[in-house]
Amino acid sequence: MAVSRQKLVQSVYRASLFMKPVYAGGDDEVVLHAVRNGIDEGLAFRTLSGRPV
Repeated sequence: MAVSRQKLVQSVYRASLFMKPVYAGGDDEVVLHAVRNGIDEGLAFRTLSGRPV
């Protein structure tokens, strides 16, 4: 169990070195297309944020 936990901790640490948030404006077609490709390929997931209406 301790070995599995240590492997998980190492994996999460390594992943955090390259997984960074991307903040994109909703009106930039190039950015929206790139984000859509990342989501379609399973490389990213979206989280929407903004001001309440």
